[in-house]
Amino acid sequence: MNFGAEFENYTEQIFALPHDNEMNHAVLSEGNGAGKIYVGLERWGTKALIGTLYPSSAKSKEFLSLYAGHFNCIELNSTHYSVPEESAVKEWTSKVPDDFIFCPKYLQTITHSSLRDAEQFTEPFMQGLLHFGNKLGPIFLQFSESVRPGSFSKKLLDYLEHLRTLYPEQKFFVELRHPEWFEPNVWNPFTMQLKELKVGLVITDTPAVRYVLHMTLTIPEVFIRFVCLGNHPQDAIRIDQWKAKLEDWKKQGMERAFIFLHIQDEPQIASYAKKVQQLFYAS
Repeated sequence: MNFGAEFENYTEQIFALPHDNEMNHAVLSEGNGAGKIYVGLERWGTKALIGTLYPSSAKSKEFLSLYAGHFNCIELNSTHYSVPEESAVKEWTSKVPDDFIFCPKYLQTITHSSLRDAEQFTEPFMQGLLHFGNKLGPIFLQFSESVRPGSFSKKLLDYLEHLRTLYPEQKFFVELRHPEWFEPNVWNPFTMQLKELKVGLVITDTPAVRYVLHMTLTIPEVFIRFVCLGNHPQDAIRIDQWKAKLEDWKKQGMERAFIFLHIQDEPQIASYAKKVQQLFYAS
């Protein structure tokens, strides 16, 4: 993910997580407090993993099973571009442990057309994802920085209500990027309606665009996309803050949290991912 991935003045920046949204405590109080942490990457086929996490001799067909030996989830971006074939899904699920979770990105044909083509593509897309079975985690709908609220806000809420009606057991998250979404007169009523629908919000922590770091929970689950360099001192400061925050949210009732690392300095992916895992799994 390149959104907000600018590091020119990274060393000089002062990073702190914003205050929680006022609704968070009430939302978390409805959770079971299990607080399970999932840490993963954005893809399993990154060449930088060969010779670091994967053996130098590893073949591409082995990458997913090797990846699943180190991580318990994956942010599945391939589903953003096409409906997965049942045969491909069955192959993927056969290569990972029973407790491994796939978190697919929603089809861009739907999200990037401002939902214009939603009626045509929703059912075949969702049926494709349901082949993941119990290894299907949250599905997230990403809307680009060009998508403003206005009249689209109601259209989106209506569509999410439709999804929740069709797939009531499935967890959905929404990622928003245009700054107008985060203005209080828009954000507050919109997030209250997401809470009613039991739809979550992706929290994007990226250095150059801080307004998307909204700290608003509408369900007692957390989905974080963490953009960093990897092994930079600022990365350590930022991820330590998340460690403390998730511990606090767990005490309040958080059920589970997904942290997806978008590490821009590819040679650092393996070593930094290991550090993050040690941080969250040591306790």
